Amino acid sequence: MKHLHNPFPPIVIVFLLFISVSPAFPAQAKSPVTFESLYGFESVGDVHLSPGGSRLTFVTRKSDVETNSSLSTVWLMDVSGKMMKKISPDGKSAWHPRWVDQGKRIAFLTVTDHGAQVFTYEIGTGKIEQVTHYASGVNDYVWSPTGEGLAFVTGVYPENNSLEYYLQKKEKEKSVKHSGKLYDKLLFRPYSRWDDGTITHILYQPFNDPEITDVTPGTHNAPTSHLGGSQDIAFSADGKTIAFTMNTDPVKAVSTNNDVFTADLSGKNRERISPGKGCDVDPGFSPDGRYMFYIQMARPQYEADQKDIILIDLKSGKRTNLTERFDRTLSETFWSPDSKYIYFTCEDKGFRAMYRIDIASGKMEKLLGDVYFSSVNVDRKGKNIYMIKTPMDRPGEIFSYDLKRKTYTQLTFFSEEFVKNHDMATTETFWYKGAGNDPVMGFISFPPGYDRTKKYPMLMLIHGGPEGAWSGNYTNYGWNVHLMAAYGYISVKINPHGSSSYGLAFQEAILGNWGIVDYEDFMKGLDYVLKTYPAIDERNVAALGRSYGGFMVNFLNGSTDRFNCFISIDGIFDQAMGYYSTDELWFMEMEFKGTPVTSPGIYKRSSPMTYAKNFKTPTLVIHGGRDYRVDLSQGIGMFTALQRNGVPSQLLYFPDEPHYYRKLQTWKYVYEVQLKWLDRWLKKP
Repeated sequence: MKHLHNPFPPIVIVFLLFISVSPAFPAQAKSPVTFESLYGFESVGDVHLSPGGSRLTFVTRKSDVETNSSLSTVWLMDVSGKMMKKISPDGKSAWHPRWVDQGKRIAFLTVTDHGAQVFTYEIGTGKIEQVTHYASGVNDYVWSPTGEGLAFVTGVYPENNSLEYYLQKKEKEKSVKHSGKLYDKLLFRPYSRWDDGTITHILYQPFNDPEITDVTPGTHNAPTSHLGGSQDIAFSADGKTIAFTMNTDPVKAVSTNNDVFTADLSGKNRERISPGKGCDVDPGFSPDGRYMFYIQMARPQYEADQKDIILIDLKSGKRTNLTERFDRTLSETFWSPDSKYIYFTCEDKGFRAMYRIDIASGKMEKLLGDVYFSSVNVDRKGKNIYMIKTPMDRPGEIFSYDLKRKTYTQLTFFSEEFVKNHDMATTETFWYKGAGNDPVMGFISFPPGYDRTKKYPMLMLIHGGPEGAWSGNYTNYGWNVHLMAAYGYISVKINPHGSSSYGLAFQEAILGNWGIVDYEDFMKGLDYVLKTYPAIDERNVAALGRSYGGFMVNFLNGSTDRFNCFISIDGIFDQAMGYYSTDELWFMEMEFKGTPVTSPGIYKRSSPMTYAKNFKTPTLVIHGGRDYRVDLSQGIGMFTALQRNGVPSQLLYFPDEPHYYRKLQTWKYVYEVQLKWLDRWLKKP
C-alpha cells in the first residue's frame, strides 16, 4: 500500500487542489494561494553534479492545468547558480539527465515518435544527438563508465525477446475483435493496468557495433517491476559487468523477494548476489572497482522493512551490514568519488538527515539534519553538498551547503515570485503522548493573519501507508496546507504509530493493530491540539484521508462522533475483500499477519465494515475506477453502507483514475467538491 515513487520525471504526478469560491480572507498586499498560483512556476528536481564538480544539471517541470499536460526541461548551470540555460529540445519533455564521457556530455531521455529515447547534449558545442533508436522505446538507461556503450530498459515479450516479434505482435493485437484477457496466474492487474503480456528487459547497446544484446533473457522483469529502488541497474567500474534487480519467485503477488544479480554484457555468467528472501535493490559498484553495495530489506513480504547497506568486498567476498544498528530507513545512497565513503540520506522524525560511512572503519558521521532535502550530491573533496532543499513555507529549490561553515546558499529561484506574492500558512511541530505513552509528532498549519483570539475550523489530514509519514516540507501530496489555509482552515497532520522515520519499533506497532494504536494516537492527538491551541473550534472538526488515511477515516466513522464530517479517498471498507482484490497480497499478509483464512479475526476487527451500523457522520467518498491497489468496490461499499444508514453522503467516481490520481483536471474537480463539502458541514468565524 505504500507508494515508492520517483521524486521527479518522467512521471511526476502532482496532487492538488482547486479553488472555485472566494478565499476566506479579504484582499491584502499579498494574494491568497490559489490552485492556479500553485502551477504558475517551474518545480525543480533530479539534480546531478558534474564529475569535475563545477556544474549542475537538473530538471524543471511546468504544468498546464487547462490542457492536463506538463513540460519537463533539462537545464545546465554553474555550481554558483550562474550561467543557467536550457539544454533539451524546445517543446518536448526531457528528463533523467546524467553526466557522461567524463563530463563532456549530458545524456537525457526525451519524447520521440517511437517513445522515449536517449539523447546527448555536448557541453562544448551545444550539439544534441540521438543515441538510441529502439522502436519499443526506452524506459531507463545507464551509461557505461568506460564510454563504450549503454544499458537501457525496454518492453519485450517473454516467449520471444526480439524487437521484430514485439512490433509484429503489437500490430496483430490491433486486429483482434474482442476485448477479452485470459489469465492463469497472479499478479495480473498491477496498480493501474491489466497485464498485457509484456515484461521489461535490460539491453546493452555498444557504440562500436550495431548488435544490441539482451542482458536479462528469460521470463522475469528486469529490473524488477515492483518495489524497486531508485537505480536498479549499475555498471562495474571496468564496464564489463552489469548489476540489476529481479524477482524470480513464481507468484509475484505474494513476494517481495527482489534480488540483485550480475551478468556480463552478453547476458551470460549470471549470478545471484543477494541470498536473502526479502527485498534487495539499488546495487552500486565503487568507482575503484573493489566494492559493491546493495540495499537490503531482510524480511519476506515486508515492503516497509528497515533498509540496510550491505557492503561486499569483491576481492575477498566478505559481506558487512554497515547500518545494522542504525534505526532509520534509508533513502538515497551513493559512493564518494574516492571509494572511501558511502553517503546516505534517511527520514528522521519528520525531516531528513544525511550521513557518511567510512567503509574501512565503519564509522558513521552525521552531516545534515532537521531539514527536508532530496536529490543530494557531494563534491569530490567532500566539502560541499548540492541538493533540493524544501522548507515548510515554500517550494523546493536547489541549494549548496558548505560543510565547514554550515551555511546554505540558494542557487535557483523558480518559485520566488510565487512566494513573494502569496500569503503562506505558518507551520510548527508538536509532540504529545500517544498509544503506549510513546511520543507522537505532528504538524499544525495556521491561516495567514491567524488570530489566537478567534475560532477556526480544523482539518485532520491523514497520510497513506500506513508506513509513510508527513514531513516538514512544502508538499502537494494529498492536500496543500497553504491552499487550505487560504480558506480559513487550520490543518493538523499527525504521524501515528506505523509512520516511518521514528524507528522500527514505532513503525511496527501497527502490524496486526490497524484501528487500535493508530486510533488511540488520533484521539489523543485531537485532545492535545484542542487543549493546546484554543483557537481551534472543537465544534467544527473534519478528518480527511487517502489510501490508508481513507481506511482510517472509514474506521473513525464507526468508532467516534467527534468529527463534523469526513472525506475518504481510495480507502478500505472491507479488509477481507480488500485482500482478495488488491495487487499486493504481500502487503495484506504482513499487515494482518496472514490471509483472511488464516487470520480472520484480525481482518474482521480492523474492517470499517464491521462497525457499519455505527456510521452516522456525513462522508464524501472519492474513488478511481482504475484503482487496483484498493479496488473501486471498497469505495462503493462504503458509500452504500452510509446510504443505507441514512447518513448524508456523496460518491465521487473517476472511471479513468488509478490509486494515485494523475490528471490535474481531476484534482481540480476533486478539490471543488471537497471544499463545497467542508463548507457545508464546517462553520467559519
